[in-house]
Amino acid sequence: MPKNKPDIVIPDPFSQLNKKYEIIIFIIIGIFVVAIATLIFMAVTLLIDARHFNSATYKEYSEKTQSLEVIQGNNKLLLDQNKQNQQLILDQQKQILEILKK
Repeated sequence: MPKNKPDIVIPDPFSQLNKKYEIIIFIIIGIFVVAIATLIFMAVTLLIDARHFNSATYKEYSEKTQSLEVIQGNNKLLLDQNKQNQQLILDQQKQILEILKK
């Protein structure tokens, strides 16, 4: 018959620490999870706000661009009118000179 050896129980210090600090470790891990989730939420919100800001900025920019194009078109028309008026004045002066020469 084999002899029964006495069971030797070796205490595991990590299991005791794990039991003792299990709640604290759980709370710390929970805080990290909440912090990471909050950071992800903040990043997504920031991207959405940036997109809305960019849309508003683009709309404002396009309106200013359209206004600038209208102003440039008006300036070109006025410049063409001014050239025509100057040409008419030159023609009239030539006619006056011809009349005076006669």
